[in-house]
Amino acid sequence: MNTVELINKLRAWAPEELQEPWDKTGWQLRLGEREVKNVVVAMDVTRDVVDLAMEKGAELIITHHPFIFSPLEMVEDRTLRGKMVCDLIRHNISVYSSHTSMDKAKGGVNDQWIEKLSLQDVTVLSDEEELGILGTSSLSLKDLKDIFERESITGIRCYGQKKERVQRVAFVGGSGADFIDEAAFKGADVLITGDVKHHDGQRAYEIGLMVLDIGHFHSEKAILEAMAAWAEDVSDATAHVVMNSPFVFDI
Repeated sequence: MNTVELINKLRAWAPEELQEPWDKTGWQLRLGEREVKNVVVAMDVTRDVVDLAMEKGAELIITHHPFIFSPLEMVEDRTLRGKMVCDLIRHNISVYSSHTSMDKAKGGVNDQWIEKLSLQDVTVLSDEEELGILGTSSLSLKDLKDIFERESITGIRCYGQKKERVQRVAFVGGSGADFIDEAAFKGADVLITGDVKHHDGQRAYEIGLMVLDIGHFHSEKAILEAMAAWAEDVSDATAHVVMNSPFVFDI
């Protein structure tokens, strides 16, 4: 199976038409149709990821976050991003990113948390944007802490009104503070997401919602293992998954 055939199958799982209007899901760097023997799956294209792809002789990198979100006005190999682009081209490594399309896809970012949170009666949180999930699950704060610990998630920031037990749980992968009002309106006791600001927490408190900020990376990282397993299942390639981020750490 070549790079284009593999990505066409990924597009069937998470069609680009599902992405938000502002998003850049799709090919980031398309370099021919090479047979795929090694693929690297990561959250972002970073120096470490490019180095791993070169080390493994990978033909393709699949990321969740787009590598080229804003137009590159020039490519200069003396800059970090420019050198990464040059190295990718020199080693004939293509890059494809599946972002908000993978958030919404069946089995995508948000759906990865249905089983982790033991959610029942799951519906879409935002009908307009088709983002996030809402379900029922009787969980105590200790239960939630235990779940996060199993997922190696630490440094959780808690906002809004503290609740010792929750029945209705909303989840939005990535940056979900914009859905605080919608989560409360739909009867959620807690919203689990990332990138929550101080005043978002104040708003949650005012409307009676508890918000748990588990971090942007941690809220989405489960999809990396899922995409790696999928890539190996549909092709003869070996998937090398990067389950950490060089710029996300605890102290």
